[in-house]
This record gives sequence, structure tokens and C-alpha cells, in this order.
Amino acid sequence: MELAQAPADLAQLQAEVGRLAAELQEATQEKVQAAQYGLAVLEENGELKQRCGELEGQLDRLSSELGPLLAPCGPWGEPPSVQQPFSGSPLPQGSGHSTSWSCTSRSLSTSVYAMGPPPRTSSRSGPRE
Repeated sequence: MELAQAPADLAQLQAEVGRLAAELQEATQEKVQAAQYGLAVLEENGELKQRCGELEGQLDRLSSELGPLLAPCGPWGEPPSVQQPFSGSPLPQGSGHSTSWSCTSRSLSTSVYAMGPPPRTSSRSGPRE
């Protein structure tokens, strides 16, 4: 009787070995994929750190270039004085105004802003009372 049961046990064991081999193969593939993903993340992290360093260097360089240009405009990029409106004549020496284009354009935009919005026009004709 034991001999008759032996082939059934052998087939069952072979099926179990096949199932375990398939599970092992699947687990191995998952680990390989996870390792590849981890390596890709590490590579991207390194590239991003390098890019960040490059951008920080560029920021420092541009800040040092921009500093002297903004110095005549005041600490917040505003012109030193807004009281004197723009006129076609040159400003007197020592007035604190910079002759650089960026400061002049800021001065113009600030002067226009200080004048306020243009008056509204009415759709009705004739004077208002």
C-alpha cells in the first residue's frame, strides 16, 4: 500500500517544488526591480544635488553682479526719491538718482504709480452735478 501512495506523494512534492521555484523566481525579479529603482533614484538624487549646486553658484554670481546695480536704487529696489517727477531735463548732480537704465525705468514706473490711476470717464455726456 505504501508503494501505491509513493507516486502520488512524489507528484505532490514535485508540484510543491515547482510552486516554490516560481515564487522564488518572482521574489528574485521583484528584488532586482527594486534594486534597479533604488539605483535610479540614487543617480537622480546625485544629478539633482549637482544641479542644485550649479544653480546656487549661478545665484551667488548673479547676486554679486546685481548688487552694485541695485545699490543706487535703495535697499528694496526702489529709487532713492520719488518726490521729483520725471521731466525731460537731466537731474542735478548729487541728487541721488542713478543714471542706469534699470533705476531710471524703476523711477518712471514708481512716479506713474505715485500719480494714481487715471480719472474715470463717465458714459453720460455733460458735466456732473
